[in-house]
Amino acid sequence: MKGRIKNDGDWYLASICMRCEPLGQPIKALKKRATTWINTHLIHALSPQDAYRKAIAIGRKGAIRYKSSAGMRKWRFVGIWDLIPIYDDLADGEEILWTDYGALSAETAQKRCLTRAKAIEKGQNRIRNQIIANNGLQSTSHKVRRA
Repeated sequence: MKGRIKNDGDWYLASICMRCEPLGQPIKALKKRATTWINTHLIHALSPQDAYRKAIAIGRKGAIRYKSSAGMRKWRFVGIWDLIPIYDDLADGEEILWTDYGALSAETAQKRCLTRAKAIEKGQNRIRNQIIANNGLQSTSHKVRRA
């Protein structure tokens, strides 16, 4: 199949946890709620140890400071939430991740499903939010410093 990437067991998904916090926040404030993202990255690595090392480097690179209307903020790298090997080749429509929700009734499973409109809306909202986040950082790109 065109566009297929052969997987020899050397691809991983890394879930990297990042928190947006006010700059200079004291350690006591770590119990306070803050915007927290889990960013999932595709990683090519020879071993789980290598994948973990690459995920840590990606997380640390994402730790930035920026100026917002609320003052100086920082994205803090919290850690790795998950490191999942991908077993199949990478291609359009291939399964790369699954989650076991245990025993659910058909009714409960159906309630979790999105309608076409909701699925499209959710996708559009994610794209819009990412554009807004990127524009916020780009507009202050000269002020962005590594944490």
